[in-house]
Amino acid sequence: MGIKLILGMNGWIWVEVIDEEDEEGYEKIAKILNIFKIFNELYVAIRIQDILNCYNLCKGKKASEVLFSPIKDNIIDYLVQAVN
Repeated sequence: MGIKLILGMNGWIWVEVIDEEDEEGYEKIAKILNIFKIFNELYVAIRIQDILNCYNLCKGKKASEVLFSPIKDNIIDYLVQAVN
């Protein structure tokens, strides 16, 4: 995706762009952070595969659109299925 993601065993998460000249890198980070907000709202554990699948659900959309319907609803539906 063009970003580096480190999930710490202590609960901390580090996100940074791989290429600082990537103009879309910060939009990608914002999108990932908004996805994390949805995970947090639903009390869902963060797994790499779930992050990637949720990111793919909102591909082509702006980060600001992730927290609103219908994209948020699609992510919630995916997470409900993934948890069950």
